[in-house]
Amino acid sequence: MMELQIILPQDFDERLLKFRKGLESSGVIPVRGALSWDSATCELVMGGKRVKVPPASNQSVICDALFDGRPQGQWLEDIDVRHNLYKDTKTAMYSAVRALNDTAKQGFGIEDLFEFTRDRARIRIENLAQNL
Repeated sequence: MMELQIILPQDFDERLLKFRKGLESSGVIPVRGALSWDSATCELVMGGKRVKVPPASNQSVICDALFDGRPQGQWLEDIDVRHNLYKDTKTAMYSAVRALNDTAKQGFGIEDLFEFTRDRARIRIENLAQNL
């Protein structure tokens, strides 16, 4: 049986720390498992809590897109989901994010879990991290 050896550079820890700080400053932190989306039941899941989101709604469309393999904290552009929204108006995405925030506040006790800024939305990981 062959033995596998992994040789890391001497400054590996320093490089890793620098990389993580770069991610944090860009607003993209890979927070895995903290918050997830169950598209089959239309529920946001965090820890043992499950919060229902109305199926066949703009809220569920936003969740489908936010949790479709993108790192939590990465921005979702309006143009990426506009064709899937049930009611495509100028305020459809904003209204859906606002409703998701109300749902998250009631279910998880986290205020402003989702952020909307001029035609794009994201999971506000800094608020999520404070409540883990």
